[in-house]
Amino acid sequence: MPCLRALAVACALFLAACGGAESPATPDAAAPAAEPAAPVEPAAAPVEGGATAQLAPDPQLQAMLAAADLNKGKVLYLQCRACHSLVPEAESGKIGPTLYGVLGRAAGSIAGFAYSEAVQNSGITWSAEQIDAWLTRPSQFLPGNKMVFVGIQNPQDRADIIAFIQAESAKPAAEQGAP
Repeated sequence: MPCLRALAVACALFLAACGGAESPATPDAAAPAAEPAAPVEPAAAPVEGGATAQLAPDPQLQAMLAAADLNKGKVLYLQCRACHSLVPEAESGKIGPTLYGVLGRAAGSIAGFAYSEAVQNSGITWSAEQIDAWLTRPSQFLPGNKMVFVGIQNPQDRADIIAFIQAESAKPAAEQGAP
């Protein structure tokens, strides 16, 4: 039975990563469910040539990041972990680039990773606002990118993931080993 349960969890995570679900279920069933927030449209639209303009700081997003639940962000990150690591090494063995240190990094800048032309030519420097807009619906934020992910509609869920990635990226390499 433990094997079947593990298989069921693995399938659920795979489906979530592929857009089959908005987020995986939390392991703590006693945790109160957050009220769903109204979807927030990304603050940027693609500009000529497929690049996306840098986004201005968003006070609403900054407030959500300040109130972020890192434990929930860790659980929500499981859907990212299918393709991305949070280790400092660029060669993480995943099909997507590492998300360690992504905030402040130029898009398409990890040597040796085969980015799409859309990402390579985007001119994006990843900020919380850029990542938030990307996570809303990657295919609309930057048409032509290779990421197969439907997006996350709940703005607080996106903020929780961003805050978790930021917190994990702040840890020294010796402390890494999180998802």
